[in-house]
Amino acid sequence: MIINVEMAKQGQGYISAEGAGIYYPFFPTCNAAFRRSHLNAAGLFDGQCVTGEDVDMSIRFIKMGRELWYEPTAIITHHHRRTIPSLLKQWYYYGRYRPYLWKKHSEGKTFDLYVNGRETKDGVAKFAAKCALSFHSRLCGMVFLSYNLFMLLLLLMFLVSGVVSGFGSVPAYASVCGAAVVSMWHVRGWLDWRHPLQTVPIVIVRLLVDASYCVGGIVGGIKEGIVFIDYPILVARHVDYSQLR
Repeated sequence: MIINVEMAKQGQGYISAEGAGIYYPFFPTCNAAFRRSHLNAAGLFDGQCVTGEDVDMSIRFIKMGRELWYEPTAIITHHHRRTIPSLLKQWYYYGRYRPYLWKKHSEGKTFDLYVNGRETKDGVAKFAAKCALSFHSRLCGMVFLSYNLFMLLLLLMFLVSGVVSGFGSVPAYASVCGAAVVSMWHVRGWLDWRHPLQTVPIVIVRLLVDASYCVGGIVGGIKEGIVFIDYPILVARHVDYSQLR
């Protein structure tokens, strides 16, 4: 699983390479600095990466035995998408080309299964997911059994039930209700009913972004000939909306 360092609650300092091959921390290149000598040794950026070139470079550094240093006080101003369609398109393409990286760095040999949870070391939580199973297989890929995946499966069941039995049928109704319950449970830490006009739209956009990434990963996996069902990990669960206007 590829983990954004900022989402792993990493403190200042060198990032442990323990677990490399199962977990790969990376730095977004919108705010990263690399020694030129290390870049030359790593072979520069991979031109095949439509997105995720920063992920690829970080992984190659780790494989070379180099260490990544995280400095939380290094702050930049960065352009972000300003419309929902452009944001969803951005995350779709993040997911769309992530299977290429997975296949490249797993060397097409492993199949990994991840579940919601926390990998820990000395009682300290590291990531918001843990590897439940990893084995060598001719069928390469990964599946993250996340709430988002269950939500998408229930929505698919709703569509199928609606076409077969009608959208007012019991199976269709049960599927859409199940999807709503799973969604609410998944985003429970983001909802603040004291500020519903601020939090509910953010939660809806978050779910749409997650779904876009997941669908992009499935499409990219088919293109690469692997199984790839991923979900963008977001560790932060409790957000202070009191400063929003």
